[in-house]
Amino acid sequence: MDNVILTTDHLTKKYRDTVANDGITISVPRGKIIGFVGENGSGKTTLLRTVTGLIKPTSGSFRYHTESGSCRVGAIVESPALFPGLSAYDNLAFQARLCGAPLSDIPDLLETVGLTGTGKKKAKQFSLGMRQRLGIAVALLSKPDLLILDEPTNGLDPQGIIELRKMLRSLCDDKGMTILISSHILSELSQLADAYLFLHKGRISETSTASELSEHATKELRFQCRENAENAVKAILEKGYAEKASPVDGGFVLYDPKDYSGILRELSVLEITDLETRKASLESHYLEIMNKEEKS
Repeated sequence: MDNVILTTDHLTKKYRDTVANDGITISVPRGKIIGFVGENGSGKTTLLRTVTGLIKPTSGSFRYHTESGSCRVGAIVESPALFPGLSAYDNLAFQARLCGAPLSDIPDLLETVGLTGTGKKKAKQFSLGMRQRLGIAVALLSKPDLLILDEPTNGLDPQGIIELRKMLRSLCDDKGMTILISSHILSELSQLADAYLFLHKGRISETSTASELSEHATKELRFQCRENAENAVKAILEKGYAEKASPVDGGFVLYDPKDYSGILRELSVLEITDLETRKASLESHYLEIMNKEEKS
């Protein structure tokens, strides 16, 4: 278990007639960023709250794997608990006294989260991104082995999201921290996570590493044209040149193209304005999983 920091064994949480988590068994690798993906109500937040000890499971168990048998956990599962009338330093100083962390660590923490230049500026004057980074600094006071974040990019502008991504990647790569992160912004999560855990209606639908997803991702050929392309697409599918197709604005997406020469011959009768190949995104993979779940 040297490469695993957290395991759960048939972890279940029920709220009256609602099963939020249903027999979840997972192993979380050490020193990686794990993305939790699922629709609203899929059980992501409940699972994160359970493994932080904020709520108790109805049945099943979880265990941290460290030398001491315990684990230092930093978490933001709801909005960061900050004092709006205090500066970044004073917020951290107050929290440090509560958890017994040395005040001498605060300057390095402020530098880690990019808040060294805030001085006496009060937290209520911070942007949402700055408050989020300060909340993460509070979570880092205990020098956690595991950092748990639920929707940390909510409300952030693009620059704030980029800054947060860089910071989390640095914490993982430079400090060896394990990070569990739940986010609805799949395009951003795909640039950050080393592995993914897909949840649907309280159950695990799939676990995949980023490299596995990339290796097995369905290829796509997208094109746009100035005329109706339905007959050409129908011919492409009938001849087995591609697995399936779906319309997009002004054109089509051909999934898992198998014969590019054949496809281009069929498309040669059309006035193509744009043509590109790509691998399916995390979002399209997630939608594919959800479609399978709904049909099962």
